[in-house]
Amino acid sequence: MGVKTFYQQLITIAAALLILAVLRALLIKTRLGLAIRATAQDREVANLMGMNESRVAMVTVGISIALAGFTGAVIVPLTIVEPYMWLHPLVMMLAVVVLGGLGSIKGSFVAAYILGFAEALVVFILPMGAFLKGSVALSIMILVLLLRPEGLFGIAFEEER
Repeated sequence: MGVKTFYQQLITIAAALLILAVLRALLIKTRLGLAIRATAQDREVANLMGMNESRVAMVTVGISIALAGFTGAVIVPLTIVEPYMWLHPLVMMLAVVVLGGLGSIKGSFVAAYILGFAEALVVFILPMGAFLKGSVALSIMILVLLLRPEGLFGIAFEEER
């Protein structure tokens, strides 16, 4: 009884948690992390405080490339890799952000639950629901963009009204 887990999966989870802890420590406890956070918040102010904007951008791109390489290295042994394998999760993530509202973490959590529930509902209620599962997030995203472009918890800017 129980869940069958391979050593590769455990090592992958441990390595991912280690990378996340190192990245968090880098962003919170180092001068480089302060420079990255300051540049992300306001480039002009970070530049006025003496932070080299182009150097911070190069280091950030390097970190992003390293994380992408790490992700590829741990995902390839666990699953089949094909060009369109990330299409459904990518559409789902975009729909979550649009439904929740740009910049709203609370909205993203609520939107993820709503979209997940909507997909499960379509799969279990409709006779051919499994085939329509991929279109649920896209349909909801289009409806939200038409009816409420700022999302559920987004902020409507004055110049847009």
